[in-house]
Amino acid sequence: MFDTDNLQELGATLRKNKLRTALTGFAVAWGVLLLVLLLSAGRGFQHGIRHNVEEFRMGTTAITFSTWRTSKEYGGYPKNRYIYLTPDDCEYLVKLNPKLIEGYSYYMYQWQYDVQYEERTYTGPTKAVSGEYANMVSTPILEGRFLSPADDAMSKKVIVLCEQAADNLFGEGVSPVGKYVNLSKIAFLVVGVCKGEGGGQFSPNYIPFSTYNGVFAKGFRIDCTLAMNCPMVRTEAEVERLKTTLNRQLAFRKGYDPTDTEVSYVDAPVTDMKTMDRIFSGIDIFLWIIGLSTLVIGIIGVANIMQVTVNERQREIGIRKALGAKPKAIINMILTESVIVTLVSGLIGLVVGVGLMEFISQWVQKTGVGSQVMEGRTLTLFLDPSIDLGIAVLALIVMVVSGAVAGYLPARKAIRIPAVEAMRN
Repeated sequence: MFDTDNLQELGATLRKNKLRTALTGFAVAWGVLLLVLLLSAGRGFQHGIRHNVEEFRMGTTAITFSTWRTSKEYGGYPKNRYIYLTPDDCEYLVKLNPKLIEGYSYYMYQWQYDVQYEERTYTGPTKAVSGEYANMVSTPILEGRFLSPADDAMSKKVIVLCEQAADNLFGEGVSPVGKYVNLSKIAFLVVGVCKGEGGGQFSPNYIPFSTYNGVFAKGFRIDCTLAMNCPMVRTEAEVERLKTTLNRQLAFRKGYDPTDTEVSYVDAPVTDMKTMDRIFSGIDIFLWIIGLSTLVIGIIGVANIMQVTVNERQREIGIRKALGAKPKAIINMILTESVIVTLVSGLIGLVVGVGLMEFISQWVQKTGVGSQVMEGRTLTLFLDPSIDLGIAVLALIVMVVSGAVAGYLPARKAIRIPAVEAMRN
């Protein structure tokens, strides 16, 4: 198809019809440019959303199990009975499922505890966590260390302050590590500062669970949440099976209907991310449809132009056929022009689109447009727009195929015209 004679003839034809060639190429390039911009922008928004999710610590791999009220009567008990999940219950469930649960921790969230240092007071939530919590939930340490299993085993009065509490009590640039603060008038040694989980006033300070149980929880019922590391649980179906198993085991221990699925609640970030991925896939499909629709308009323009070209060159085609040119050679001649125009124009649109999105990405990073600091975290609407190599290759394939289709139909029509009639026209 791309021999020297054909290419020279193609160059002469394109130079002869510069305006027509330019307008046709512009339609294709514009379609590809819009496709690249749409896909890149969609990818940039997806990256921004994922970044925001990670900033608020929603990207943890831990699976949590908690309980609520019963929805069925059972064993003489009425419905709406609250089921408390205690540390002993958590240990019980873990022991029954050694193959599923490879690591665990339990924690309890309490609101409005006063933390004091000298004359300053910070009021916020406190989270009591057991030994392996740091391995279950991502809690970035800014200074010092996080709570260790030894702290929990020995019921030490130690505390990890969130960043907001540390700045409020000690001021920015002052290290609180090694100093004592009063948590509800009880002295605790500060061993670290972390970024926290909720952001701002919702970021908790952390103390060992056993310390909380011994100092603050006397006479109160404990209701905790179990955080588990379950490497074998990776799909929604597996998460549902895990919930059913834990709910049934806890039901026999606590005395409620094993079929009452309203009691237990399982939060598995892996399923949340899969749901998010499905939403992103739907957005990508929508953007592909819009982008390809624009590209199709350009390809239709190429097909029309090739039809005009064939009509203008009917006499030439008739002479070629009279001199013995095979139909394949005539088709190749027309296909070459169609594919070259489409491919070159598409490549120009692709390069311009990628370059433009790279410029926008750099500009957004430098100016901070679309970014906002909220609760001590930087959130962004648009981050790292990019086009995967696979998508770029797919776009090239689409352009080549589209150019071939746009040229084949007029070429097929041309070779069906008898040579004598073509020369007469």
